[in-house]
Amino acid sequence: MKGLQFIFDKFLDNRSTTLTAKALNEIGCRDRKGRLWDKRQVQKILQNPVYTGQVRWNDQCYQGIHQAIVSEKHFKTAQLIFKEKQHPIGSVTQALAQRLLRCGDCHAPMTPSHSLNKHKIKYFYYRCTSTQNAEKGTSPCSVKYINQKKLDQALTQSLRSLTHEQGFFPIENQILKHNLTVEKESQAIQESLHLQEAQLKQIEARKDKFFDSLISGEFNAKEREKIQEQINDMEIKEKQQKGLIAKLTFDLGQKQDDAIDTSHFKQMLINYRSDQEKFSVSEHKAFLSKHLSQIIFHKTQLELQFKALPWPITIPLEDSP
Repeated sequence: MKGLQFIFDKFLDNRSTTLTAKALNEIGCRDRKGRLWDKRQVQKILQNPVYTGQVRWNDQCYQGIHQAIVSEKHFKTAQLIFKEKQHPIGSVTQALAQRLLRCGDCHAPMTPSHSLNKHKIKYFYYRCTSTQNAEKGTSPCSVKYINQKKLDQALTQSLRSLTHEQGFFPIENQILKHNLTVEKESQAIQESLHLQEAQLKQIEARKDKFFDSLISGEFNAKEREKIQEQINDMEIKEKQQKGLIAKLTFDLGQKQDDAIDTSHFKQMLINYRSDQEKFSVSEHKAFLSKHLSQIIFHKTQLELQFKALPWPITIPLEDSP
């Protein structure tokens, strides 16, 4: 039962039957016949409604009497992922950089497109959207079109180059500098937080003294009124101080979240190098969408913006697509 839940959880996280099968094999899990898992077995399980408590009869699903192992919500989410992956062969949606690619010249999005050459064979390319509403030859963009196959190959090679020491070392150094800055700024917030917490204790102690004096002392009405005013003033300061502490606590958490896990980032790149050749187009696109926020094409370089990094990584292109 736990194995089935593991399969659904992994697939919903990585959107890949290949990576899910790999995860099962890595933890030592085997199928009922003691064999290694493959993506077809994983997909068969993910698309079987019996695990949601249903039964099949004459190609229809009905509610069964057995207990559900997987929630209907998780099952439906998995089916939506499969539906998104159903692209016909040769479709422009096979483009790996779809929805990620932007033009480095005019900064407009670049979308997959195709046309027929003189032999009536489809030619696939990325088109700068700045050309779509412009009359032929009037677009100011100097890029306009990029060969889709060459761009996708350049993108794959660029990502693979980052897994080698020469490619990753500059990134690692930059992450180290970034994390040192985050640590210093976190320490400054932490010191300010300690100071404000100490001041809050002083305010609370003063307020308690005023309360104690009201309880133990003998005062006339006017004196009691003045003491109560002091207490009210302390309560206002106490609320303000707690608000400031709450803000500093939030700022500290946000700042600490800015730290980058070098090992996690490096492992992501290593996984890409080992898994990329086994990816289907849909799995490849899902990986890119998960880890990249945008790809900017310049004639001499690619600019990759990873979601885990606050700065882009620039990779020179040997041959412009």
